[in-house]
Amino acid sequence: MMAAYTGNFTNVQPNSNNIIVVSVNGEMGAMAYPVGAGNTVLLVDWASKNFWLKTTDINGVPQAMRVFQFEEITPVPQAQENGEIKELKGELAELKKLIQGLVKAEKAK
Repeated sequence: MMAAYTGNFTNVQPNSNNIIVVSVNGEMGAMAYPVGAGNTVLLVDWASKNFWLKTTDINGVPQAMRVFQFEEITPVPQAQENGEIKELKGELAELKKLIQGLVKAEKAK
């Protein structure tokens, strides 16, 4: 008599999310670039600072191409941020006084 295997049968598939980076010439170059089944390609146009993500599913069916633009992120110095907050608080205090004066004038009528 044969012993039956009672373990868990699972199919392990390799990660099919391969990301490739390619330089292209504008949107037309990005649209024309072929993408293999199950891949995502990062298409970059360095002259215009645009980039596109072009993806196909495992059957090779293309997904909607997404467009982005590079933008440098610069940190705001803490001192400048605190100064802007103080300035806004002062402007809000002035606005509050102005509104209170208008309300008093309206009640005096």
